[in-house]
Amino acid sequence: EAAIPGKGVDVFQLAMLWERSLILAPAPGILDRLAEQLLELSAKKIRNGNSLASDALFQKRISAVRLAACKIREQIASAALALDEDRAEIALAARTKLNSSRLYEEASRTLLHLGGKEAFFSGSPWEENFRDSLASSLYSGANDRLEDILEAMG
Repeated sequence: EAAIPGKGVDVFQLAMLWERSLILAPAPGILDRLAEQLLELSAKKIRNGNSLASDALFQKRISAVRLAACKIREQIASAALALDEDRAEIALAARTKLNSSRLYEEASRTLLHLGGKEAFFSGSPWEENFRDSLASSLYSGANDRLEDILEAMG
């Protein structure tokens, strides 16, 4: 079939809607897995006669990570439904990627802090994930550019 002149930009724009909306789809599962691994490790760490995993502040922060994972999952699912129903738009894709990226980075930073000194070692799953979360602000439209797009759209 011959290419239709002028339609390449339409294909690109549709592909960008899908990419921006769904690029962080793995993030919630990653956050959940790393939180679970951290809980398992912290159960073995004893401070003042109690496991670190039983500390109320530790539990609160792990819950915040899991909540961030839920929020990312919800935003991506909503965007995916809009894409499936041909209701997707540039603003929704930009907002989904921007918000998901911010939540992912914040939750990843929390996991890194909760992991203690071992988490900061190069090659630890928490350190690698944190670096990946920082990079998420750059790909599929840098976050500052997406902010500009959303601001221009009102």
